Amino acid sequence: MTIDHVGIVVGSLERAAAYYMSAFGLRLVHDRIVDPLQDVELQFLEDDGGTRLELIHPLSENSPVARALKQGGGLNHICYRVEDLESSIQTMVENGAKVVREPLPAVAFDGRRVTFLYTRERELIEFVEAGR
Repeated sequence: MTIDHVGIVVGSLERAAAYYMSAFGLRLVHDRIVDPLQDVELQFLEDDGGTRLELIHPLSENSPVARALKQGGGLNHICYRVEDLESSIQTMVENGAKVVREPLPAVAFDGRRVTFLYTRERELIEFVEAGR
């Protein structure tokens, strides 16, 4: 397992990107991404070492992150890149985690599947399949 990115829920992708670029010297990785399956729009930023932040904004009130934004947004999840998605899910469930979003393809990852789990330690984590 390798950390892929840290997800942050924001009220505006443009304002948040400008802040992280100015305050932390991060740079845009690519254009804004709209993911209709997850009902969000995303923007990835990274530092000189390749560490990435994912800025997340809900597209509607039904988005999984709409509630987080209503509560002020901010740090949302840590995403891990995994070789075997099913095995990684099974290991986490055996350690008390609950699947909160079943695996589905993600636009931001060229169709590789992602899933979200909530751990016993009250953490939201995301797994993304490693590149093929």
